[in-house]
Amino acid sequence: MASLLERLEKGLFKKYEYVVLTLTESKSTTLLAEDFYSFIDIDFNNTNADISKINVSLDNMPPIPLNKVVGIVSLFKRIDLSWDNSQIGKRLGLILGRGIYFRLILSEDLIGLAKDSTVLGIRDLLTPPTSLRSAKVTYSNTGSTDMLRPLFYNDTFSKYASIYRDKNDTGVIYVGDFNSQVFPLNPGDVIKTRLNNLKYIILRIPPNTTANIYVLYEV
Repeated sequence: MASLLERLEKGLFKKYEYVVLTLTESKSTTLLAEDFYSFIDIDFNNTNADISKINVSLDNMPPIPLNKVVGIVSLFKRIDLSWDNSQIGKRLGLILGRGIYFRLILSEDLIGLAKDSTVLGIRDLLTPPTSLRSAKVTYSNTGSTDMLRPLFYNDTFSKYASIYRDKNDTGVIYVGDFNSQVFPLNPGDVIKTRLNNLKYIILRIPPNTTANIYVLYEV
């Protein structure tokens, strides 16, 4: 069992919202949180914009490319987005975490900022798993180029997961997120993760390769 501090530091929020923006000729927009934002991720199903050409400023800090802040967990209330002419008319889908990141509460004494929803989130994080689930996922790539597939297409929340590749498979596949898949998963290999939503695990499957994946996860 992981220590209390490890579980807090590895915890991600289950409370988040989806925002889909059409990038207009104004070339800027502002998002304000009722409480706090805790992370930014990209909803690639609703994005055709080039996120490297979109700048973001958090709480009036100097702007940086959006792709540099994706996945970073922090604490901020205001998001300012700006883009150039090449992105006008394109869509940007965002996944915004809400509430206060637990590690910052501990290290910066921000307990006083916590709302009821945050307290409930902490209680959920510290609650031991109540059930064990299993699944099998099979992908076959019969094409001539690498194929990208999510481990699960739908939200699949987990406190701890073991991902095992069938020992009778042949060839290597690669595991990562939407942006990069470089971690090799050979037949018989196992990956263990505390990622709280397993649909964000992306598999890259080379041509003429079949992957039989078994997943055992705690919820």
